[in-house]
Amino acid sequence: MILEDRVLFTQPSSVSKRQLPELQKYAAFSKVEIKKETEYKAFGLAGSLSSQYIAEEVDIATTHDESRLLESGTIIIKQPYPSLRYLVIMKNEIAEEVLEDLKNRAEIFDDSLWNAMNVASGVGFIEEQTCATFIPQMLNLQALGGISFTKGCYIGQETVARAKYRGANKRALFILTGRATQAPKPGDTIQVLMNNNWKRAGTVISGCQYGDGHIEVLAVLPNDSSAEDVYQVQEIENSTLYYAPLPYSLEEA
Repeated sequence: MILEDRVLFTQPSSVSKRQLPELQKYAAFSKVEIKKETEYKAFGLAGSLSSQYIAEEVDIATTHDESRLLESGTIIIKQPYPSLRYLVIMKNEIAEEVLEDLKNRAEIFDDSLWNAMNVASGVGFIEEQTCATFIPQMLNLQALGGISFTKGCYIGQETVARAKYRGANKRALFILTGRATQAPKPGDTIQVLMNNNWKRAGTVISGCQYGDGHIEVLAVLPNDSSAEDVYQVQEIENSTLYYAPLPYSLEEA
């Protein structure tokens, strides 16, 4: 996200300690400083009234755009399926006013609800446990418009191009749904039932659990995985998972 004097890059906080030193290496020969942002706050607005609130209290034009940068420095980005929701990034003082205003108008949830909506939308985020493990196509970024195959040099470009043009990538991100006593954690192992034996199949990217024991999981699996397969999380005894369709095609957008 580009502002007047900076570019904001959002990511899960668990990977910051590892990624920030790596990114800072590329600032050594440029007139740029890469550091953790402290002047802005990010939060999510979701539900049927979120669009109405943004239209009435922030900027009505914002509800019609995929993203919009306002003169105040506020950035509002409409998020994908499954529900109407927005990622809001504001300067600290503005964010505090908005959050205070919302106290009596909205219910506050922790990150688990936002994570659940990301799982349902088929959008995976890398955490510390899965850092430096997958190439972008394994997270379906080519289907989400997240990879450029024409841009000039960038880190990992050769690997990304080889996976596309030589068919080197054999894995993809899938949604699994079922039941378990707890939510799977990033980095947990997914096993598939084959010939009455459990065999390692992939890795959990993120997972969520509802109150009745229902779970939904984003996992990297072989891209020829079948909708007929039965899965489990190795670390969770008696868990059972089945294939659920993605809300998008696995072809490039």
